[in-house]
Amino acid sequence: MLLVIFGASARVRQSVWLPSPRMGNGGCAQSIVVRCGMLAVVNESKLELLSRLWDEFRSMAFPPGFGVREPEGECMAFTDTLVAGCIHTALNNNGSLDDWRRGVLQNRIEALVKVLPAIADDEYATDYFTCVHRMAVLAAELSADAE
Repeated sequence: MLLVIFGASARVRQSVWLPSPRMGNGGCAQSIVVRCGMLAVVNESKLELLSRLWDEFRSMAFPPGFGVREPEGECMAFTDTLVAGCIHTALNNNGSLDDWRRGVLQNRIEALVKVLPAIADDEYATDYFTCVHRMAVLAAELSADAE
């Protein structure tokens, strides 16, 4: 697979998985990272990519006001906590997750897809929860690959 990350700064706006003939099952992802107008291509496994995204994410502050704001009826603090727990578990189990955590990720991925357009007025929150979404999708893919 080829991971294409669009954005002009360290805060990435969107990522898309595209098929790549160079990828085998469980092979390396090639991420194209755009930061401050510079383009870098880095070969890394999905697990390495999740680990790097997790490390970057952990330095981000939770968006102000989203401890009580519930866009589309979704508690964002709860979503953040659930996804973080699943990511932590996936990283400590070589990408493997139990059925309950896979279900949690699927549920939270669906919730984030619904919520992201509703919070578009807050750039930082959008960046933060896009990162949460991206990690959740990647962890779900890793878990499916580990089966």
